[in-house]
Amino acid sequence: MDKNILREMIKQNRVTSHFSFDRVTEDNAMFRLNEGTASIGFIYRHVAETINLFAQMLGTPTDVTNTTIGQTDAGQRYPVGQSREWIERGYRALQDLVETSSEAGWLTPVETPFFGTVSGAFGDRDPLTGLSVVTQW
Repeated sequence: MDKNILREMIKQNRVTSHFSFDRVTEDNAMFRLNEGTASIGFIYRHVAETINLFAQMLGTPTDVTNTTIGQTDAGQRYPVGQSREWIERGYRALQDLVETSSEAGWLTPVETPFFGTVSGAFGDRDPLTGLSVVTQW
């Protein structure tokens, strides 16, 4: 897989996401669209945890733990500054992975606890995550 594509994907995600992410504050973190939806702060923390745990599955250690993946927002408050730092750390981890790994390494299937075996290049796309899922025959 061409590493330039991966670099551009990270760059584009940062640009696209910052319009929303830069607007998350302690004052609006508990806002919800309605009673049945997760709060802004929960979703922001979910992104922060997911990006770091994804990088961990690819070999980058992290001290970030899962408190949101597979969970429902029960009204807990997550420090926005910490979530922001974790998102930044996650982007740096992904960028470092791109720079330090071989191009062939991105084609290697990886076992994940939530999505099964995934690969960045082969297999069927999971409709929820967009990740490739290697189908076991």
